[in-house]
Amino acid sequence: MAIIHIDRLSNLPDSIIHEVLSRLDNTKEAVKTCILSKNWTHHWTYVHSLSFDYKNFKTRKAFEEFVLHVLQSRQHSINIRKLRIFLGAKQNRSLINGVLDRAMLRQLEQLETDVCSFPPSLLESRTLETLNFGDPSGLFNVPSNSVTFALLKHLQLTGVDIDLDCNDLFSSCSNLENLRLTSCRVSNIEILNINLPRLVQLIITDIQYDGLIIISAPELKRFEFVWLYNPSLVLEIWSNMNEAKLEMRDPLFSRDTNNGKKFQDYFISLAKLVQKRAKFFSVTFNFYVECNGHLSDLEWS
Repeated sequence: MAIIHIDRLSNLPDSIIHEVLSRLDNTKEAVKTCILSKNWTHHWTYVHSLSFDYKNFKTRKAFEEFVLHVLQSRQHSINIRKLRIFLGAKQNRSLINGVLDRAMLRQLEQLETDVCSFPPSLLESRTLETLNFGDPSGLFNVPSNSVTFALLKHLQLTGVDIDLDCNDLFSSCSNLENLRLTSCRVSNIEILNINLPRLVQLIITDIQYDGLIIISAPELKRFEFVWLYNPSLVLEIWSNMNEAKLEMRDPLFSRDTNNGKKFQDYFISLAKLVQKRAKFFSVTFNFYVECNGHLSDLEWS
């Protein structure tokens, strides 16, 4: 009995094939499909999402040549909805400007990157809604002109060294709805203001900061704060919210009874502050020393 092989994938509508290729994590893999058959030669040129990472190439030259090849060969009538580009420490300014300028001309909506500076075309964008900047592998400096996107709705900073004189870092992002700060370090700012009228979700994880954080967000619905004990960090919340999660990790020095007591009292005071502002409140703590009943001061429901 003869076995008939049917190429169901190639029989799919072109629009579905292009969508599948657009969702691949690496554009390099999408381009490789051009060798499958003549019918697949140009499918990859219709993708609406691009992903470039220098770590996937043996040399920097090969990486840059590939990026330019993709930009020059793709169908220019297709907008770029999402761009992911990571260049590492050695960044070619000409390449960065060329890639981002082309992306902005194609109505870019989402950008994930570690670039050290943004061209004016990006800052003046009327379409960019999501920006993920940084990399968990190390600290990156915030570009001096980066956080000025008036229409941005979603902002995530990861492994970013925020060192600015301005104490109202996000004031120009008045349309932000989601803000996430992960493994960031803040210095030379006595008060970090997060004053955002449309903010719905705020997540701060492992921030390195020795000052005052003031949160003023009337539309805030969800707040998460996860950090290693730091007695110099002070939190003020001027907004009510539906859901809040508070987690503080135990530093090694809390194994000393005296320091452990300070650690415990500090956590309880912050927990009370957050609890007063949230309808639903969860708390996670890791104390080496016993709590001695102090958590009973919180009102549990």
